[in-house]
Amino acid sequence: MLNTILLLYFFLKLTSGQSTLQGHPMPIIPCDANGWTDADETRPFVVKCTDIPSSDAYWSVSLINRSARSIGKCPSPLSPCSANSSDYTLTRTQVNVSTLTVKQNHRSSIAGTVKCHVEYWSYVPLVTSTKTVHDGSCNVRVVYPAISVSNCPNEVDNRNWTVSGSCEVDKMYASDGHYGCQWIVPAGTTNGLRSLSTFTDDNTKYKRATCSFSGLPMPTTDGIHDYRMTVNPGQGILRGRSIEIKHPGDPTLQDCPLVITEGDDVKCTCQHSASSPPALVTWFPETDFNRVLHLQKVNMTMNGSSYVCTQYWGGYTSDFQKKITYTMHVVARSDKVSALIAEIIGGVVTIVVVVLIVVSVCIWIKRCGPVYTWPIPRRSQEEDSHAYSDVASALGENTDFPGKVNEHLSESYVCVMEVVGDDDDDDDDDDDDDDDDDDDDDDDDDDDDDDDEEE
Repeated sequence: MLNTILLLYFFLKLTSGQSTLQGHPMPIIPCDANGWTDADETRPFVVKCTDIPSSDAYWSVSLINRSARSIGKCPSPLSPCSANSSDYTLTRTQVNVSTLTVKQNHRSSIAGTVKCHVEYWSYVPLVTSTKTVHDGSCNVRVVYPAISVSNCPNEVDNRNWTVSGSCEVDKMYASDGHYGCQWIVPAGTTNGLRSLSTFTDDNTKYKRATCSFSGLPMPTTDGIHDYRMTVNPGQGILRGRSIEIKHPGDPTLQDCPLVITEGDDVKCTCQHSASSPPALVTWFPETDFNRVLHLQKVNMTMNGSSYVCTQYWGGYTSDFQKKITYTMHVVARSDKVSALIAEIIGGVVTIVVVVLIVVSVCIWIKRCGPVYTWPIPRRSQEEDSHAYSDVASALGENTDFPGKVNEHLSESYVCVMEVVGDDDDDDDDDDDDDDDDDDDDDDDDDDDDDDDEEE
């Protein structure tokens, strides 16, 4: 009986065995979906292993180009953790979470693959034993982010109508050796890391580089267009630059004479209005991208010649061109002298005519005298002559009285009298006028008596 029991035990021992079961993964935060995260060496680096079973958790790291290295252990439940180096700190404040903190020496302590490992056994007596394993891992890239950028001009080439930009990245580091930069431009994105070099600062190696782009088509829409740069490793957008685009107006001509005397020089300027970038102008067929058309000692064979100024902005196709034409009229030098003489003669004649008109008007004004109007009855011509003689006598002046009386349809007569005398006698004339007024009153009385006698 005993022998039978022993045989059965050894049979079960031989047929039973050990097996390993891969448990659920334990996510490590903050690793991304691809299992990568950056550790900024300018600050403490913290990762967490989650979904840990209630068993001991082991941390390790496989450094770049080195073998695996144990970091430490966090027992469960809520027992103190132990780290194998002062570079690390381990905690387990929750049953299912363990935290690893790297405070210093990132490049030598964490640059590689960090692992969190848990394993435990389960047994079936006299049958089998099973080991269950739970793992979490994350690839850590130690970086010194590019935070210093200088000398960032953006330029617009108005010969090729393209945009270029460049920035100097002064200091950066990545443990995996992957560096890059990207420009975010109006038409999309473009990569452009150039001139990567190594330098040492405080016994630590870093990289510097130039991030640039060139030859991108210039925008042709008016407004402000942004160009922004990002660097890897870096923290977001490091630098933004803007360019202003403004269309020019139509070209105009300045100092371009229409008539030129043979032998003279011509300097005709083709102007464009303000624009950004500046427009280009060129004369055909004489000059190349020069806004001044300079012709020396023109001759008669150039009479009627036309020169076309073409303004370019944004490109060289017809869609980006505006034109204006200058046509010359060349005259012989003798023709110019004759024309000048004719102009002088014409001016003199004009002046003489104006002077004659002014003199005639002055004479006419001077010959006009005062106008007197008074009511008198109808008389015969003899009576009128007699009355005028009486008036002249009453005035007491030695005056020619070239008056002319016309028959009137009304009972009023107009006498036009011109008095010849000096300005010095004005005061005497005023006194005489007073006497004349008295005499006129007497004459009026005499006329009334004569009328009575005639009746």
